[in-house]
Amino acid sequence: MDMYNMRVFNYGESVQVRLYNKSVLSGNGKSKDLCDCTDLPVDEALKQMREEHSINSSVNRTKNKLYGIARANEWDLFITLTFDRAVTDSADYNLVSQRTRVWLNHLKNRFCPDLKYLVVPELHADGEHWHIHGLLANVDGLELVESGVVKHGKMLYNLPGWRYGFSTASYVGDTRRVSGYVCKYITKELATLTQHRKRFWASSNCIRIEDVTESYMLDSQADFFKAYGNDIDHVKSVNLPVGGRKVKYIELSSSSDL
Repeated sequence: MDMYNMRVFNYGESVQVRLYNKSVLSGNGKSKDLCDCTDLPVDEALKQMREEHSINSSVNRTKNKLYGIARANEWDLFITLTFDRAVTDSADYNLVSQRTRVWLNHLKNRFCPDLKYLVVPELHADGEHWHIHGLLANVDGLELVESGVVKHGKMLYNLPGWRYGFSTASYVGDTRRVSGYVCKYITKELATLTQHRKRFWASSNCIRIEDVTESYMLDSQADFFKAYGNDIDHVKSVNLPVGGRKVKYIELSSSSDL
């Protein structure tokens, strides 16, 4: 197992660097905190604390995986798929998932042989029924239908062959922005309701985050800022709740030679 305090994510059109104030152990090492201590008496307060920690950790892991795939690929369309409840029981998560995958395979087989997709379910406001959001790429063979509706300055389209309800699609202008946007659908509620089931689906031809990631040990964060300070577009610092760890998320211009 190796240690690192800097990770570089080369997304092609941009580079993100994460600097950690404490070294991170890669591999199978696990950090230990109060919620991992099995030798403590299990009262209701501790049980609730462990459950809350488990859900939060699960949400964060899912968000990181989703964001990594979203950023590592260039997307053409942002889509939303809804279900007509007279046709599909949209309260049935497994059925919603199955029909979405069938439709995506139909697109791939009939129109877009190189189709990439990344789709995420979301609950309606009623807390019971599901709809789908997603990103599509390599859609040259797809003929969109203008809906006549313009939202935020963008024409909304309808998708061919979606016969289970209503659909919209809009062209993606900024992959970085839409990558953060799709992560908002990964919530504690979703994690609770989908235990032991997939919370998003990505096609096998998507670039994965491990394909664009490198890890390093820096002697000093100051050395990084001295070398690349002029290439920085944005910096965000985040305090992680476990272990007193702080992370700086740094976006570099695409011309950076890192």
